[in-house]
Amino acid sequence: MEGNASQALIIGLLIPIGFPFALLLVWSLVLTILSAVSGWSSLAGRYRTAANPVLRGLSSQSGWVGPVHYSRTLNLSSGPDGLRLSIMPLFGFRHPPLLIPWSDIGTVTPRQGLGGRLVELAVGSEGGVTLRLPEAALAGRPEPTSG
Repeated sequence: MEGNASQALIIGLLIPIGFPFALLLVWSLVLTILSAVSGWSSLAGRYRTAANPVLRGLSSQSGWVGPVHYSRTLNLSSGPDGLRLSIMPLFGFRHPPLLIPWSDIGTVTPRQGLGGRLVELAVGSEGGVTLRLPEAALAGRPEPTSG
């Protein structure tokens, strides 16, 4: 009888202590998978930026990185140096801030989405990652020069 009581006590202590750790582990796993599937991790290999300056931009935006839809979690800004992408801190594990130079953004294709006008951006060389972002994300893009 005494063994059952001590087992119940141990289980009673492990559940409240173990549950947050299990939840954190599952959350980290999900974010790791999303980063890999979307292509964010491959973009981070080339475009990761330590600096995430406060720029006037768009926060809590929705967009697509590869096949993954980030709903109201993206922070976007653009300037002469390129397009900056970051993600809300709750979703930031394995999603470091990115700075993609304009020279590495290939085709820009306007699209119409359910929430408004989008632009589809081809990033990197052949087999790169496609971004679909609100059109306003390109507000700081320098005008293309005609040559």
